[in-house]
Amino acid sequence: SNSKNAKGEIFDDKLKDSYLQVTLSNLQFSESGKYFCEAHAKRSERGVERLNKMLTISVLSPTFEDLVKVMEKVLRKSDEDNISIHENKQTLKYIQEDSDTKEKNIKSIEEDLNTKQQNIISLKEDFNAFQQTMNTFREKLEVISANVSQIERERTEDKKIASCREVKTPEERVVVTLASGLKVMCDTKTDGGGWIIFQRRTYGIVDFYRSWQEYRDGFGDINIGEFYLGNENIYNLTSSAKYDLR
Repeated sequence: SNSKNAKGEIFDDKLKDSYLQVTLSNLQFSESGKYFCEAHAKRSERGVERLNKMLTISVLSPTFEDLVKVMEKVLRKSDEDNISIHENKQTLKYIQEDSDTKEKNIKSIEEDLNTKQQNIISLKEDFNAFQQTMNTFREKLEVISANVSQIERERTEDKKIASCREVKTPEERVVVTLASGLKVMCDTKTDGGGWIIFQRRTYGIVDFYRSWQEYRDGFGDINIGEFYLGNENIYNLTSSAKYDLR
C-alpha cells in the first residue's frame, strides 16, 4: 500500500536486460505478502508508459541456528573487544610506568639543578670573600711598598753618594743629594738606571726663557720636575769623572 521510489533502466533492445530496483529495508515478519508494483516509464517519443508487476515478498523469522550464529558472532566480537580492552589497558599501564619513570627523572634533574645552584651560590660567596681578602692584602702591600720606598729614600738621603749609580730604589725617579752637596734627580730605570737628569720640563709651569746667568747657575724646582741643573753644575760633574750623555 505504501509507495516507494524505484530506479533502474528499461530498454527496447532485446540484447539488453531492463530492470527496476526497489529497496525495502527493516521489514518485519508481519510484512510478508504480495505487493503490487506499479511503475511509470517516461519515453520521449511515446510519452509515459505504465508498467505493472506483482511481487511476492517473504520475511522469514530467524531459526535457532540463526540465533546461535548471531550469538557466536556477538561473543566473538565481545572477545575481540575484551582483548582490545586488555591490550589498551596494558598500553596505558606501560605509558603510566614510563610517565612515572620520566617524572622521577625530572625530579632527579631538578634536585641536581638545585644542588648545582646552591654550589654556584656558595662559590660566589667564596669568591666575594676571596676578593675582599685580596683587596685587604693589596692595601697592606701598597702600605708596605710605600714604607719601603720611604725607607729607601731616607737611606739614600742620609748616605753620602757620589753618583746616581749608587741609588737603589723601586721608584723611577728620585731626588738625592750627592756627596758634593749638589741636589740632583736620578733616573733609576732607563737603560739600567744611574742617570743624572740635568734638564726636565713636564708641565710647562716654569719659564725656560731665562738669562745666561740663570742658565749658568740653574733654575726651576727639581722636586716638581721642572728645572735646569745649570751649566756650572754640569761642568763640575763632568770634569770630576767620566760620564755618558744620552
